[in-house]
Amino acid sequence: MLWRGFASEDFVILRRLLDGGLGESVVAQFTGPWLRLAGIGFYRPVSTGLLGLEIALFGTVAWPYLLMHSGVHALNTVL
Repeated sequence: MLWRGFASEDFVILRRLLDGGLGESVVAQFTGPWLRLAGIGFYRPVSTGLLGLEIALFGTVAWPYLLMHSGVHALNTVL
């Protein structure tokens, strides 16, 4: 599983977060449409904040994201 790279939509999300500046993008998640896409009614501030943190920590290396998300899913299972 950890050998997988990013999928197509991952590149779109990462690019949107990187283009807007991480701090600006994370704050915008609480005040505006998801990833500044006005036609999409998603509200995902926690997951987008996690992605912002992951970008700051891991850059564009995919396997740490997969490991982190597996840990989040494991934690959710326990809860």
